Amino acid sequence: MTDERTAAAELLADRPDLEPALRALVERDADGPWTFDDTALDSGAFGELVSREFVESAGEGYRFTDRVAVRRALDSESGDTSETGASTVGAFRSPNLSLPSVDRRAAAALAGTLLLLVLFRSFSLPAVFRGGDVVLTANDPYYYRYLVEKTLRGVDGGFIPETARVGEPLLVATLAAVSMLLGGSTGAVGLVLALYPLLAAVVTGVLVYLLATRLTGDRRIGLASVAMLAITPVHAYRTSLGFADHHAFDYVWLALTVVALVYALTREVGGSKGRRVGLLATVALGVGISAQLLAWDAGALLVLPVGGAVALASVSAVRADESPLETLWPVAAGAGLGAVLTFLTHLGLGWQSTTLASVSAVLFGGAVICVAAGEVASRRGLGYRSAVGIEGVAVLGLVGAYFLVVPSSGFAFDSGVDELFGTAGAVEAGSMFGQELGTLIGPLFLFGLVFVLGLPYLLWATWRAWTDHAPEWAAMAVYGWFLLVLSVVQLRFAGELSVFVAVFAGVGFVHLASKLDVAAVPDVVQGGSNRGRRADGGERTELAMPERREAMTTLGLGAMVGSLSLVQTPIKTSQLTHGEEAYELAMAMREYADEHGLEYPESYVLSEWGSNRFYNYFVNGESRSYAYARSNYSGFVGATDGERWYRKLEDRTGFVVVDRENPEEGGPLYSQLQSFANGDPSVSGVGHYRAVGVTESKLAYELVPGVLLTGPASDGSSVRTMASVDLPDRGFEYDRRVSSRHGVYAVRVAYPGEYTVGGRTVDVSDSEIRSGTRRSFFEGDGISYWSFDAGEGSTAYDRVGGNHAAVEDASWTSGVRESALSFDSEEGSQAIAGTESGSFSAFTVSSWIEPRTQSSGAILSVGKDGGADSTSGFLFDHGLSGWVDDRLGLFVGDGDRSAGARSPSLDLSYPTNRFHHVAVVFERGAVTWFLDGRQIGRGSIPVSAVDFGDASRVRIGREATSYGDFSRYDGSMDELRLFGEALPDERIVSLYRESAVDD
Repeated sequence: MTDERTAAAELLADRPDLEPALRALVERDADGPWTFDDTALDSGAFGELVSREFVESAGEGYRFTDRVAVRRALDSESGDTSETGASTVGAFRSPNLSLPSVDRRAAAALAGTLLLLVLFRSFSLPAVFRGGDVVLTANDPYYYRYLVEKTLRGVDGGFIPETARVGEPLLVATLAAVSMLLGGSTGAVGLVLALYPLLAAVVTGVLVYLLATRLTGDRRIGLASVAMLAITPVHAYRTSLGFADHHAFDYVWLALTVVALVYALTREVGGSKGRRVGLLATVALGVGISAQLLAWDAGALLVLPVGGAVALASVSAVRADESPLETLWPVAAGAGLGAVLTFLTHLGLGWQSTTLASVSAVLFGGAVICVAAGEVASRRGLGYRSAVGIEGVAVLGLVGAYFLVVPSSGFAFDSGVDELFGTAGAVEAGSMFGQELGTLIGPLFLFGLVFVLGLPYLLWATWRAWTDHAPEWAAMAVYGWFLLVLSVVQLRFAGELSVFVAVFAGVGFVHLASKLDVAAVPDVVQGGSNRGRRADGGERTELAMPERREAMTTLGLGAMVGSLSLVQTPIKTSQLTHGEEAYELAMAMREYADEHGLEYPESYVLSEWGSNRFYNYFVNGESRSYAYARSNYSGFVGATDGERWYRKLEDRTGFVVVDRENPEEGGPLYSQLQSFANGDPSVSGVGHYRAVGVTESKLAYELVPGVLLTGPASDGSSVRTMASVDLPDRGFEYDRRVSSRHGVYAVRVAYPGEYTVGGRTVDVSDSEIRSGTRRSFFEGDGISYWSFDAGEGSTAYDRVGGNHAAVEDASWTSGVRESALSFDSEEGSQAIAGTESGSFSAFTVSSWIEPRTQSSGAILSVGKDGGADSTSGFLFDHGLSGWVDDRLGLFVGDGDRSAGARSPSLDLSYPTNRFHHVAVVFERGAVTWFLDGRQIGRGSIPVSAVDFGDASRVRIGREATSYGDFSRYDGSMDELRLFGEALPDERIVSLYRESAVDD
C-alpha cells in the first residue's frame, strides 16, 4: 500500500488537475475494470495515468492495484485524514493510534455494546454487595484484598508489602493507589476490588474495538468483536463483578500491547502528525510489555508472541521484497522501551525477580536480531529461507547467553515448565479439553459458540498473513495460536485467548450476516489489501440504520451465537460466588471470635481450600495463604480418630467448616460432625468440636479442649449424658449414650451446661471447656494409674485421675502379665495423655518394665519444655542415650537448667525375658530408687520442687518436649502409676507385691 499511495501522491503533485477525474475513477473502480470511455480525461492524461505503477491491466480495461491507497493519497492531498488520521513521513510509515472517526450513531452503538458487556458481568451483583460488606467472589481475590489492605497500613515500610513485590506488584500497587484516592478505608478497598474487574473489562472492550477496526477498517466488525467478547463466558466470569484476581488486569495490558503492535505494523505514511502518533505507538507498546511483566509473574509468557510476530513479519517482508527495518523499527523500539521501563522499576522498587525482568531485555534483543537478520537478507537478496536460518541461529544464541549470564534463569525455566505442565489440582490448571470440562465440548463451556465462529477465521488470518504479506494479521495469528496452545495445556489462559477469538468471531459474524443478505460483505475477507469497503464500493465510515428485516435477522443471528453463552455465563459466575449460607457462617464465626476475644491464629478457619481465604478474611483478616488448609483439610475429612486430629490442629486452628450436604462422604469423624448429632460412641474426639454456626448445608465448629467426664462403670454398660445446650441462634438437647469399656466410661463435652452423667449432676462452665478440665469420678490414691488392662483398642485408661492416654503405634501383649503395652522405638510408639498441673515438692513414679535393650529410653515424661535446658517437668527413663546403660534416670527441670539423678548399676542380664518393677521417689531434691520392691540406691538433685509445666504434654514411652518427641522406649510396660507425694518404702513394696506375677 505504501508504494501505491506514494506513486499516486507523486502523480497528483505533478498533475493536480487530475484530482477530480482520479476521484471519479476510484469510485468507478469498485464496480470493475474501466476504460478511456469511462473518464473525462484526454488521451495524453489517460496514457500518463495508466502508465503509473498503481494501475494495472484487467482484461480489456484497467484497475487500480490498491484503490484504498489511491483514495488515501487523494485525501492527503486535500487535507482530509478522516479515514486514516495519518500524514506522510516519507519512506517510513508511522502507525496511528488515534480513535477512528465516529458519528453519534457509531458512538451510541459502541456504548450499547459496552453496556451488553457490563450486563454479562453483573450476574454476581446480589452476592457481592450484602448489607455493609463487600463479598468478593471465589477465593484468590481475598489474597489481593489482604495485600492491598496491608499496603495501606504500611506494614512492611514500603508502598507494597514485600510478599507482593514478586508476583503481581503492579496490580497490588494500582489497586492500593486507587483505594487510597477513595479514602483508604477497608470499605474503599472492598469497593475498588469489586468494581475493578468490570472496569477492566470495559477498557479491554474499547481496545478490542480499536484492534478490530484497525485490522479491518470496518466499524461493524469492531462492534461485533466487542459483542463477541461481551458474551464469551470465560472472559465474562473472569471479569465479573467481584472477581478481583489478576486476570482482568492482565487482559487490559495484553489488549493494549496487541493494539499497539497492530498499529505499529499497519502500513501508513504521513508527516509530522504521523511521527507523533508513531511515537505514541512505540510508547504504548513499551508500556504494555513492561506492564505485563510487572503485573503477573507469568507475564513472560504473554509477551513472547511479540517476538514471534516480529520474527514472522521480518521473514514475510523479505519474501515480499520489502525492508524489514522499515516495517519493524517501531516494534523493536517499543520492545526496547519495555526493557528500560521494566529494569528501572525492578531496580528502583524491587519488583519481580531479576530473572523475570531480564526477559524484557531478551525480547528486545530478539526483536533487534530478527529485524537485522531480515534486513541483511533483504539487501543481499538471500531470500526468506536464509532469513529464517539467520534469525533462528541468532535467537538461539541469545537465549543460550541469557541462561549463562543469568544463572537463576535455568531454575526459573524448569520451575515454570513444571508449573505449566504439572498437575496443580486447581481446575484452571487443567486443559480446556480436559475431563473436567469434557474433551470435545470443553471450549464450548468456556467460549460458547463464539469459539466455533472464530476458529475458522484464525485459520484464515494465518493464510492471509503469509499470502498477502500482512504483518498485522501475522501478529494476530501468532497470538491466537500461541494462546490456543497454552489454553490446551492450562485453561487459565483461555481468558487471554478470548480477546483474540472475539476479533476473529467479529469478522466471522459480519461475514456470516453478509451471507444471509442482511449486511454488505466485509471488504477485508475479499482478498487483497483493501479494507473498510462495502461490496458496492461505498466507504464504511458511517453506520447505516438497518431495515427492519435486516435488524431482526441480525438480532436472531446474535441470539443464536450467544445462546450457549447466556446459559453458561450465569452458571459459571454463580459457581464463583459465596452463597448466603457461607456468608452467614462466616459472620457467625466472626461474631463468636469477637465475643470470646479470639485472635489469629486462635481464630484461624480450616476449610476446603477453595473457600479458605474467604472464611479467614471475614473471621480474622488473614487471607494470605490457603497452603495449610490444602495440606490438612482432606486428611481431616477422612479422619477416623478425632482425638489425634484435634491434637494436630489445636495449636494452629480455631474453627473448622463442615459441609452437611453429602453426609456419606468423609471419614467417621467428618460424618459425625456433618450430622450435628449428639455423638456416635464409636467416634473418638467429637467432644473437641463445639458448634458455633449452623445452616442448612454447613456447620462451623470451634476446636476446644472440652471437659472429660469419666468414671467407673460395669463393663459394657450404657452410660447416658444429657444437657440442654444453647447456641447463638438455636438450642438443642444433648443426649449421648456411651458404652463403658473395661470398666471405664469416658465422654468429652464441648458445651457449657448442666449435665447428668452416670447418675451424677455436673455443672460444666465455659472456662472449664476452654481449659480442658477433667471431671474424674474414680476412687483411688495418686494422680494417675494406667493399668494397661484393656488389652485392646487405642486407649490406655487412667483409673484414678481419668487422664486416659491415646495409644499410637504401640501394641497390646499378653503372657506372663495378663495385659501390657509394647513399645517399638522404630515405629515411634507412644501413648499421649494429660495430668494435673502445678508445682510438686514430692512425687513418685512406679511401673513394671521389660526393656529390650540396655538403653531403652523414656518411660514417663511429664511437661518437659526442652532437652538439656528444661525448666519444668520431668523424665523418668531407663538407659537413656547419654546416660549410663542399665540404669534408671530422672531428668527434672529446675527453672534454670536440667538436673539429673541416676540410679546405681542395675543387676540385670540382657536380653531379659522378665518384667521388673521399678520406682523412683522424689522429695525436695532427694531421689530414692527401687527395683523389684527393694531400695537400690539414693541420690540428690539440686531442685526442691518440680513444676509439671504444660501438664497436657504427657508422653508414655517417649520423651515429651516443646520442640519434639525423642528417646523412644523399646520394650513392654505395665501398671504405670504417678503420685503427687513421696511414697514410703513399705508402700513401694506393697505396689510390687500386689502386682507381681510368677514367671
